[in-house]
Amino acid sequence: MVVIRSIARSELAAFARLGGAGASADRLETELAEMWRSGEGRPEWCLLAEVGKLMVGRLAMAALPVGCGLDTLEHRLVVPWLADGTEDAEQVVRGLLEASVAALPPGAQTLDARLNAELRPDLAIWRGALESSGFTVFQEKQGFLWTDDQHPPSPTPRLRFRTLAEVGGDAYAAAMARGIAGTLDRNDRHYVGLCGPDGWGREMLGYLGPGDDTSWLLADDPGGSLVGYVALSAFDEPDTATVIHIGVLPECRGRGYIDELLTAAARAARARGLRHIFSDVDTENGPMLAAMRRAGHDPDARGWHIWHYRLSLG
Repeated sequence: MVVIRSIARSELAAFARLGGAGASADRLETELAEMWRSGEGRPEWCLLAEVGKLMVGRLAMAALPVGCGLDTLEHRLVVPWLADGTEDAEQVVRGLLEASVAALPPGAQTLDARLNAELRPDLAIWRGALESSGFTVFQEKQGFLWTDDQHPPSPTPRLRFRTLAEVGGDAYAAAMARGIAGTLDRNDRHYVGLCGPDGWGREMLGYLGPGDDTSWLLADDPGGSLVGYVALSAFDEPDTATVIHIGVLPECRGRGYIDELLTAAARAARARGLRHIFSDVDTENGPMLAAMRRAGHDPDARGWHIWHYRLSLG
């Protein structure tokens, strides 16, 4: 018989180490402890599935602020784990999901879960449990990898670039607010709907990391009019960057500027000594998927594919 229960505070270390010890487990323990301190998590939101004294599954929930100065919280499922060889595995996961929904505070509107094919050998089990529990796909994203071949960089004859360090955060946020209009990215549409374009642009500055102010670029045409932007940051993997966001202003679309922006991102990565660019794109954003392929970003180099599920409660 499977029993689902929340953990006690004294069980945090063991909870974090389900599935393996080492630096990643230490980091997870620290992150969960910080969430408890901040109120974004609680011990009662950290759930275990047990068969007798054997721990066979784990799932936690976080309440994260939307941002943009709003009081709204979004609830998200995190750190899913399932023991290898678990019998009736999908039923175990459904039990964890049911307990998570029951633990939601009054007024919660949604519950999200993200699964990455590269990280989840048990992906089919979790997807099946989510879908049979009423969750639907909110967004899919495909990963792309570019690797520097050390050839001379392609020219970008129609564009001139200014860095965030030169223009300042306010100007960059304003450019992003203009470029997000008509986005095909489902997640971006959601947050622009909550925050408005200006609020969304300001919130995106929160992704700016050390050294990024030289590789977050605004692009102007020869006459000095803004065309678009590309924000390249360091990624949490060695020797790797990521495109945090990229956009062309609506009135400038359809002229191939996106290709020059991706070329500029590659130059910026090289200037920072980063040999790879790893990014992901909404699978419904056909023009961006095609642009990534044209620029030499390979969708098959890794197994990275994210399913973002959402349960609507309102």
